[in-house]
Amino acid sequence: MGFSPAYFSAVFGKETGKNFKEYTNELKYDYAKKLLEFTTLTGVEVCMESGFEEYTNFIRRFKQRFGMSLTDYMELTML
Repeated sequence: MGFSPAYFSAVFGKETGKNFKEYTNELKYDYAKKLLEFTTLTGVEVCMESGFEEYTNFIRRFKQRFGMSLTDYMELTML
């Protein structure tokens, strides 16, 4: 795009109200949630497929974001 990283970050934050990392993490968690709803992948597979590298961090932040544990959410989607 021809922007310096600092300029891009400033413009992105001004337009979205979030920094780039927060925004991409939101997209990745929303994608993970859809994978859990529509596939039979395991939690570890969903973690990796969504672009996260550390499973323990993924499950901790999943609970923070969605208000329930990954295991509980997986059980809920299986009903």
